[in-house]
Amino acid sequence: MKKALLLATTTWLYAGQMVIYPNIAYIEETFKVEDGTIAPLPRTIIRDSIRLGCDTQAYRFIKAQTPEDLVKKSLKKGQKIAFFHQKKRLTGTILSVDPLLIKADRIYWDVRYKDLVLKSFPLAPLQSQLQLVGGDASVCDVGFLAGGIRWYSAYVAVLDGKLELEGNIHIQNESGRDYENMRLAVVAGELKRRRLTPRAVTAAIGVDTIEAAPVKHKEVMGYHRYDLRGRWDLKDRQELVVRYVHERLAYRHYLRLRSDDLRYNFGTRTYRFNQVVEFKAPKALPRGVVRFFAQGSFIGENYMPQSAKGEGVHLIIGKDFDLRLKKEVLAFFEDRHSIETTLRYTITNPKGKSVEISIEEDLGSNWRAKSGKPYKKLDARTIAYELKIPAKSKLSFTATYQFFK
Repeated sequence: MKKALLLATTTWLYAGQMVIYPNIAYIEETFKVEDGTIAPLPRTIIRDSIRLGCDTQAYRFIKAQTPEDLVKKSLKKGQKIAFFHQKKRLTGTILSVDPLLIKADRIYWDVRYKDLVLKSFPLAPLQSQLQLVGGDASVCDVGFLAGGIRWYSAYVAVLDGKLELEGNIHIQNESGRDYENMRLAVVAGELKRRRLTPRAVTAAIGVDTIEAAPVKHKEVMGYHRYDLRGRWDLKDRQELVVRYVHERLAYRHYLRLRSDDLRYNFGTRTYRFNQVVEFKAPKALPRGVVRFFAQGSFIGENYMPQSAKGEGVHLIIGKDFDLRLKKEVLAFFEDRHSIETTLRYTITNPKGKSVEISIEEDLGSNWRAKSGKPYKKLDARTIAYELKIPAKSKLSFTATYQFFK
């Protein structure tokens, strides 16, 4: 009862829901209208996205003022004022407020507002607000888009017999306003927008981590939405971290090399292999950076695109230190109709264990191959040699390729 009475006496009756996209948020709230005014609204609100759920003929939008706006109003032409330039304190006379020009020591200075020495500097900006014209609503539902609120996903993968994948939702609020008792949801997908939201000012953000918050997942018109159950507080300049996936998965770790054009590849070249980790997405996974760990060490990271449930994920995590491929051109012939080249592949494995490798060759659109090792045709122009190299050994084979002009 006390809680309900407290909420009824505040400017907004209760916080509704916030649906967060990568660089923007859609917010629905119910406000108490006092003297025809709806406030506080965030200073990052997109004013032409406002939707009102109450009777009114029109409304006036009053934009939030920043500390710089308040400083400008307090300054006057001819006023004496101190400022800092390269850690040196100077005193001069204001010649112009906007832009701020100050004459000091017979020099005209173009000064930034934050370099001024003021007795009192405005710390908090005013919030945006709406003034209703006509109507007698005492309560109003308001929906709007706002910048400065974003989310992203990040993953940690530990390789230890199985791939232990942990994914977290990171929600950041830099909108200049606190939100309390909100229903939160994030949406993953490529949303079409006519313009980009201005980037939020980078600042120190406090982090509030929730170890295991239940997340409800559903598909909405081709996007994936993740609803956080319950209600949440999202303070300004705070980051909320919520775990939404924790799975142990089967995975494959192998070495892969995709070489260059073979048609005019002369002489001898040595190549290093990429380390690849491959697994299947246990559920719809939003895009994000995956950081890999094994045997107590950080072993690399890569960006994972958004992946549907059951889709194969292939991530390169770095270059292998030991394994090498030497490719030698043994013969080359060219006439008006075709190019023919013969190569010898030599793979050296100095490791104390066997390794799986994949050598991919892009052969173009019209080709024929004859090889001492079987290959897999990945598509119309790409083949792959998938081999297992024993510990502390070398493996060699030759292949002839014919390219038709």
